[in-house]
Amino acid sequence: MKQLLLSLFLLCLSQPGFTHAYHYEVQIMNKPITNESGLLKAFQMTWAYDEEVSGAMLQDQQDLNKLGSKLMEDLDLLGYFTQIKFNDTILQTTKVTSFKLQKTQTNQLKLHFTLPLKKPVQLQDKFVIHFIHEDPTAVAILYYDKSSSIDLNKPLASHCLRSVIDKKGFDEGEFPQIVTLNCNL
Repeated sequence: MKQLLLSLFLLCLSQPGFTHAYHYEVQIMNKPITNESGLLKAFQMTWAYDEEVSGAMLQDQQDLNKLGSKLMEDLDLLGYFTQIKFNDTILQTTKVTSFKLQKTQTNQLKLHFTLPLKKPVQLQDKFVIHFIHEDPTAVAILYYDKSSSIDLNKPLASHCLRSVIDKKGFDEGEFPQIVTLNCNL
């Protein structure tokens, strides 16, 4: 079986205008993870694929463990479509080792994974985190449904404001939102 996301990427490159005709959506939920010392160490993410692409992926591979492994291989090659900025510094991430793919009762696929940071980050008195999720092929449209899609635990819950604002104009393939976590500890 070819790598699913990479195949979609290559198909889009080989067919001019294809990216304008076909899109799928991925709804994101995200939770910053800190360690015992209060250092930011990872982001727990859940990606809910739309029903159409979920059906296509399940048609290609019924075994959720194999399909999840292929998805993670492809996403690793594509940087997990994710860039995280901490006070305007891009945080380096490492390979995902913990993930689970599940199928809902409506056959929608949800991919749960933990995206670890290469180096834990000391949370300062004031900091801003920006989440950017872009597919360079412009096929996947990744988005947060609402600001509470960023799940916060202590101490972040009482000291951070979550913001998800739709951009008024954006290029195809560009993340259509401005997603910010603004904290004052």
